[in-house]
Parts: sequence; structure tokens; C-alpha cells
Amino acid sequence: MSLKTEALNRHNEYRKNHGVCALTWSAKLHSCAQNWANNLAKKGYLQHEQQNLYGENIAVMKGSELNGYKATDMWYNEIKDYNFNNPGYNSQTGHFTQVVWADSKEFGIAKAVSSDGTEFVVARYFPPGNSLQMFKENVKPLTKTAVNKENEPMRKKPLEPKPQPTKQSKKSEKRDCIIL
Repeated sequence: MSLKTEALNRHNEYRKNHGVCALTWSAKLHSCAQNWANNLAKKGYLQHEQQNLYGENIAVMKGSELNGYKATDMWYNEIKDYNFNNPGYNSQTGHFTQVVWADSKEFGIAKAVSSDGTEFVVARYFPPGNSLQMFKENVKPLTKTAVNKENEPMRKKPLEPKPQPTKQSKKSEKRDCIIL
């Protein structure tokens, strides 16, 4: 399977577990991600691009193939450190929150390899996630059990009761998708 298919499928599996709409592929975001991945491979070190048009996740690995599943799992596994009872930005969970950010709709991903074999995977999201004061509305708790590649549950506690809709949440639930 291709990096695109692996990463998009895995993102959408995780997003479904949080009750948010699937991402759609964007050739434009793929192109932006490829340009930045190429830049990182040339430099040989990880650095976030200084832009705010798109959300961004980056994964780096040497000595083992970094595919779409591995990169997405690395980002999503930060869920173990996210506090759903006190939602907000945390530098230890920013990759996870971008993966499941409800208002992000489009996705692109690309990979480049440096001369020493280090692989750089860059994902781009639009609209970008991790907007301050928007975490509660965009990073939803698990609606069902997510599992890791060893088929072990990834959540630490039982599901909390589903909150009653508010005027604001009714507005945000009007999305062009169906969650099954």
C-alpha cells in the first residue's frame, strides 16, 4: 500500500473512534508536504516550517521503513498523555490532537529520505488544528475502544457519558459526513 493510502486510512480509523468526520485527500497539501519533506531531507534534521496556513505533523526514523501506519500511530499514541477533563494545548500531545482535530477536513502526506537514510514524513492538514480555546470542541473523547497494532486498548479509562448537545455543538455537528 502507498504512504497516502496507509496514512489516510489510519487517520480516518482514529478519527472515527473519536466521532469526527473523515479527512479527504488534498493534492495541494501533498505537494506542500513533499516540498517540506525534501527540504528536511536535504538539511538532515527535523524542523517545523514557519507557516500557519496548515496544520503539520512530522515523523523521523532511521534504520526502519517509516510508512503511513507507523507515522500516524506515533502521532496518535500521544493520546495517553492527553487530559480530556482539562482540554488544551500541550507540547506532548500536539501531534495526537492534530490527527483527531474535528475541524480539519483535508490532508496530504509525503516522505523524503536524506543521504544517510533518515526518513522524513510530513503531514499537512487544512484547516489547521491546535487552535487555542478550541480544544474542547475539536478533540473529542473516544466513542469506542481504539486499539494499537498489538490489538491492545489505547484508552486508560471507561468512556464518559456523552454530553448533551448545546447550541454551539449543534452547529459544529452539521458536517458533510456520516459517522458509522
